[in-house]
Amino acid sequence: MKAFDPWMLDIEKHGMLIKVKNDLYRFPHLALDRLALLKEIKASDTFTRIDQLNKQEIISDSAAEKLKEWMSIVLFMRLKTYSHCQAQQEMMNPLIKPFGFEDPQLIKNQFALDHEALAKVKKIYRIFIPFHEASQEFLAGREEELRSATLDKVLFQMDGDIALRLLQYEEAKKHYLSAKDAASEDSDILTALGCISLAQGNLDQAAKYIHQALQVDIKDFRENPIRIATDYSNLVDIYVEQGESNEAKKYADKALKIDLEFLPEDHLHIARDYNNLGRICLALRELTQANEYFEKALEIHAHLYGGNHPNVATYYNNLGMIYQDQKELEKAAEYVKKALAIDQSYYGEYHPLTATDYNNLGTIYLGQGNFDEATKYCKKALKINLNFFGVDHPFVAENYGNLGQIYQSRKKLVKAIEYTRKSLEIFCNLYGENHPGVATTYNNLGLIYQERDYLNQAAEYIKKALKIDLNLFGENSLRVGKRYINLLSIYTAQGTLHEAAKYAMYALNIYRDHKENGEDMAIIAAYLVTLYNKKIGNE
Repeated sequence: MKAFDPWMLDIEKHGMLIKVKNDLYRFPHLALDRLALLKEIKASDTFTRIDQLNKQEIISDSAAEKLKEWMSIVLFMRLKTYSHCQAQQEMMNPLIKPFGFEDPQLIKNQFALDHEALAKVKKIYRIFIPFHEASQEFLAGREEELRSATLDKVLFQMDGDIALRLLQYEEAKKHYLSAKDAASEDSDILTALGCISLAQGNLDQAAKYIHQALQVDIKDFRENPIRIATDYSNLVDIYVEQGESNEAKKYADKALKIDLEFLPEDHLHIARDYNNLGRICLALRELTQANEYFEKALEIHAHLYGGNHPNVATYYNNLGMIYQDQKELEKAAEYVKKALAIDQSYYGEYHPLTATDYNNLGTIYLGQGNFDEATKYCKKALKINLNFFGVDHPFVAENYGNLGQIYQSRKKLVKAIEYTRKSLEIFCNLYGENHPGVATTYNNLGLIYQERDYLNQAAEYIKKALKIDLNLFGENSLRVGKRYINLLSIYTAQGTLHEAAKYAMYALNIYRDHKENGEDMAIIAAYLVTLYNKKIGNE
């Protein structure tokens, strides 16, 4: 039961490659074999066992018919997979053809499911899920639940779960909304709708659904605080993406407090909570603290699952981003490549998680000055995200922004402005002006215009970024410090020494409180020397 749970709702399962034998065949084959042994039925194959179990009224006529259908479909799929791979390989890719990835080599290497094959997979899951539930009831001593199970009910929520497993967000949303009409205060449905909205970049809608789920769980599950901690964790995901670090930190602390009180210290939920706190610290550029949280999360997960698990890939990616911020680019690339290898093994070449890995690798190669590799990986990420999400998505905006940075570094400034403006337009359409992605993009535009020697426009864009960051992160944030340094650079270039000196002192006051940014302190000091020399020269 545990090994072959259909495991539909865990977020790391969404879009995962399907192992035809382990994911679809093992459970009915073994469950029916053990059930036959328990009932002293002698049969040499699964189909005969089904007939005998039905004859003894252990399973219903409808269930017998459905189980035979399941086994027929999955045996055909196993043969098709072996034939395609010319070997006993069992991996099926549910994403390549439905999302329009025309990659002949990959389609040749992997059994890529088309829409017809996916319809059969959905049919299997519609039988698998209720059969698994009925088997649980049987093992708990409620044999009548198995005997009466027809395995033919089509439920909106179950169809939503199945669509989400196959990364079909719009179809899943349609089914969950229908389920919500029938059960408006089902927190599982509300949570699923919130997670879909988050994945699609609709953060306000995501927050609305998760807050509704939280209120239901507070009312209905006071004796099960772990559910409430999960709601808090989901809110963290949303507020991190919105750039609302204080709100995110509030809910992350609440989730960790509950989980530490009710769960063992090496539980997955506690690893999740540490990861959330690390992400918040990373957004605030508190890198030492972020590193400590990510290492704690990784230690728990590696202890439970070893080094090869989708969540471990997430932690590797996060650690890679810390090393990138610390300018340890070789180490950053090492961690992100580890993440990519894990994600490719679970999800294949085309998946939003592999796109994240490619994007991160692209930015590391940019930092190393390897512009060809940087362009290649960022364009891979862009292609994947465009196919999955379309143009109006924050991942796409981020990819465009990174390509803008690459073209800036290659001194192709017109192209850099083109990509950066695409990024800005998407972010503004999604979130309005008050968002960290908008601030970053304004800042990047300012730096490009500075490089083109359009200093007034450059200062205008940097000030827009500064205004947003002051609002979101406060006056003592390192993000704000970065904006002050950029304005210091522009006003120094303009010869506006009074303005330059003002921003130099603003930046200096911030960086005195942050001891892990010696490089930026050195930049400020160099500018102060330049300003002093210019002032002496003018006098």
